[in-house]
Amino acid sequence: MKTKLLGRTGRDVTAVGIGTAFLGRARNQPTNITPGEFVLDPELGVEALTAGLNAGITLVDTAPFYRTEPFVGEALRTTSANRADITVMTKAGRPGVGEFDFSHDAIKRHVEGSLERLGVDYIDVVSIHDAVHEGVDYIMSREGAFSALADLRDQGVVRAIGSACYDPNLNAAYLETGEFDVAICSASWSMINQTLRQRVLPAAQKHNVGLVIGEPLERGLLAVGYEPGRTYADRNFSQAVLDNVKQIQDLCGRYGYRILDVGLHWLVREPQVAASIPGAATPEEAVANADVNRVSISDDFWAELEPLITPWSHADLGIEIK
Repeated sequence: MKTKLLGRTGRDVTAVGIGTAFLGRARNQPTNITPGEFVLDPELGVEALTAGLNAGITLVDTAPFYRTEPFVGEALRTTSANRADITVMTKAGRPGVGEFDFSHDAIKRHVEGSLERLGVDYIDVVSIHDAVHEGVDYIMSREGAFSALADLRDQGVVRAIGSACYDPNLNAAYLETGEFDVAICSASWSMINQTLRQRVLPAAQKHNVGLVIGEPLERGLLAVGYEPGRTYADRNFSQAVLDNVKQIQDLCGRYGYRILDVGLHWLVREPQVAASIPGAATPEEAVANADVNRVSISDDFWAELEPLITPWSHADLGIEIK
């Protein structure tokens, strides 16, 4: 299993973990429903995560907003893996759909709720979740979210503090303070998207922040590749991007690799990027995540791939930062 050090936390994690935004999504649910709103199957959720942990995954990301913390807690009790080897990350500040509260007292309540739902007495990483409605100064003040997590870290209840935000510039603003141990970065790092290079990566390198990549497969484009007529959730990729991905696919085919494996391994070639957390809804998907950690990619392949790596614009990638 390929593992990496998660920044200054001192913890080794599998380079491919499990994101739980869709964990236990009932099999009859449409895939375009957002987290927090679709029907969940608790038994399926626990079975899926337990399968992933038993297969060797050691990094799990959840959040109150996803409603999957109880599944994570049950899987931790069910798995044959050693709990001490599993890094559990959750979030605070966004407890439900349309709910945001980043005040000091609210964050402490959110973490208390997470401890109960997870059935644990400490959490490895707690991240401030999408703090897009408050300024950085407030979040970092005594009245805001960070001080609450710092208090809990001093008590040993929280082992590391993270930032989790869809907007890479806002994530960067937090990392530039030097106070964060981890950042969960969405829609900003892949073979076709190098937004992290602008501000996040320099800040992470300066302060040794461990980066974890959410949405690493560009809505499935880098999981299955380009297929004419196929749609990729809410993304409308330019034809130039699709042509570029087709070139990468063809190179993968010549070497006998899946673009899925190549895409996830490419992410962690950057030293500061510790892991990715592709979502898993079912046991099959969770085990598939674990299997990627066992793949080895040759140096010759990486050398041939390098000229094809292009930093496409948000417009070409169909990304809208709100």
